[in-house]
Amino acid sequence: MPFPYYETHLPKDFVASFGPSALEMQRREIRDRAGILLRLGYGEAETAARCEAWVNWEFELNGKPAIAAEVKKLVGEVFHRSAPRR
Repeated sequence: MPFPYYETHLPKDFVASFGPSALEMQRREIRDRAGILLRLGYGEAETAARCEAWVNWEFELNGKPAIAAEVKKLVGEVFHRSAPRR
């Protein structure tokens, strides 16, 4: 006997929004991690390497995620945004 409450009936446009919002969440996570590492005194290259390693570890069972291509760019944004102005 099937249980009807096990079957979800979500609108297709709602389900379609999962991918973009998950990608934006991953971008925020990388920016946050880069900011923490920056404040701890790590350099840009080491921060990018650590963030890439985190992404690889986090998604090792699911294959390479879309966010993997953006890690260096996101870390660079954090470091250049915090650079002192002259």
